[in-house]
Amino acid sequence: MDLHKAAAWAQIIYLPAGLYCAYGTFAGLHPNFQMPGINTTLIDISLGAFSLGLFLVIADKTTRLLSRRSRPAQTLFGKAESEELAELRQKLDEKTRAADKRDEIIKVRDETIADLKAKLLLPVHESTRTLSASIFKPILEFAGPEEVVNVASFGGVIPSEAPIHLYTVRIRNNQRDVARTARNVRARIDFVQHDTDGFSVQEAAWIHSRRDDGDKMFIWGTGSVDIVSEEHRNIIIAGSQEIPPGSAQSSYSWSVFVNRDGDTRAYRTLGFGRWKCMISINADLLDPINVEASFNVDAKGAIVNFCS
Repeated sequence: MDLHKAAAWAQIIYLPAGLYCAYGTFAGLHPNFQMPGINTTLIDISLGAFSLGLFLVIADKTTRLLSRRSRPAQTLFGKAESEELAELRQKLDEKTRAADKRDEIIKVRDETIADLKAKLLLPVHESTRTLSASIFKPILEFAGPEEVVNVASFGGVIPSEAPIHLYTVRIRNNQRDVARTARNVRARIDFVQHDTDGFSVQEAAWIHSRRDDGDKMFIWGTGSVDIVSEEHRNIIIAGSQEIPPGSAQSSYSWSVFVNRDGDTRAYRTLGFGRWKCMISINADLLDPINVEASFNVDAKGAIVNFCS
């Protein structure tokens, strides 16, 4: 007899045996009551039958539950999945992974070939030309400070017999591999005095053109410039000019900006003290670069110790 049949018989037997055990237990706890049919041997036998029956039922339930959990997955037709089908699925997964790796290798190979063609400047299709243009961009870099002296006229700003000194920084396009022009290069200057107070020039002036006339120089400014490969242009940071005798100061200094009409004008007088200039330079399709310059305005109003 298997466990399931034994548990079925046990369900029939252990219930009356359990009731008789309960009856005998009640009689033993209440000796004052006269209760017929009490036999200690019969009670012991009933207790054993009850315990055995309960054990068989619990064992049957547990066995059936465990066998249900370990049963293989069923297919649509109610049959267990065969080992052959599992093997086929494993092979399919392996082929899929191999195909993904092959596609990735082909993609890396194509990108490498396109990169090499662009660097060698071979006559290839339009997509590679676009890639080449993105690699060989203009390279804007700081090229040092420059002081322009003996300026007779600065864009019509201060026509005077006294010479003007302009303090500039040079920005160079260092792209040497191919001819690439940096377009629409603009600058903003933040002036800070003694690391506390300051102001901003939203559109700084670049030297657009200059003309030497003997010992005098005439300069015109603009708000933006194009810088071709291996050339530089100057951003005007500040200007300084001598004052005729009789004044408390011998010079005065000022910042420069480009107004709405595109004219270059003196913007604000620079007072005595240490000045720091944070210059942010932007151009079309290029990341901005930042440059710093500093100088002192002495007690006579002249700019000294200009550096960057």
